[in-house]
Amino acid sequence: MAFESGPEFNASIEEIVHNSVIELSIEKLKDELKRIKARNSHASGDMTNRLAFHMNQLESYDLIEISKSFFAYQPVMKTLQSMETVPFSE
Repeated sequence: MAFESGPEFNASIEEIVHNSVIELSIEKLKDELKRIKARNSHASGDMTNRLAFHMNQLESYDLIEISKSFFAYQPVMKTLQSMETVPFSE
């Protein structure tokens, strides 16, 4: 688990922008591929390869669902993460 700070948050935003640009290219390629297939053209193989290339350029994320009260625990979790040892009694 990680809580994003300034630089990491900015990097995440940059990745989202990166994905959105690639997603636009993917949508254009999908539309073009549909037109090519409708004409029964043999160029669809090259277009499929280009589409696969762009899809491999996307950044991926694992999303988890959390309750609304999760962020009430954030300060405690951050403090525990920064501790080298946890001084609980046996």
